[in-house]
Amino acid sequence: MSRTGGPADERVERLRGDLEDPERYVAVACAGSGADEQVVGYGGVIRHERLPEHPADTAPSGYFLIGLIVAPGWRRHGIGELLTLERMRWTAERADSIWYFANLANGAILDLHERFGFEEVTRDFTFPGAPLQPGTCVLLRAPLVGQWKQLLG
Repeated sequence: MSRTGGPADERVERLRGDLEDPERYVAVACAGSGADEQVVGYGGVIRHERLPEHPADTAPSGYFLIGLIVAPGWRRHGIGELLTLERMRWTAERADSIWYFANLANGAILDLHERFGFEEVTRDFTFPGAPLQPGTCVLLRAPLVGQWKQLLG
């Protein structure tokens, strides 16, 4: 599986790292069975810690949804929604809110997250290791309390 976020071999290495790190979570969607089973999507959650040496505009500490990827032939079938709900469920066991950032040009992903209660916090931020261009991304946050905690629990 590949995407515009980088070569497939780099994504595989990143996924392996995510699977081995206890502060990270990866939800995987598969289709088929037996020898025909294939991964059709996955998405992760990481715990980000803002450190004193980070720039003042660094995103706050917390759990962040990262890397929602669905194979092109499987898009628009609800897989992204299911993976997002599962990642939010996992995070709700650990925190009262969840963060996400996305490129402003990605209307589909922004619409998806809006349906799950994500609201814009700022467009002026940095995130360690992410090559964000000023004014092209948005930082969003969703509460995981009240009705969301009940729905996800």
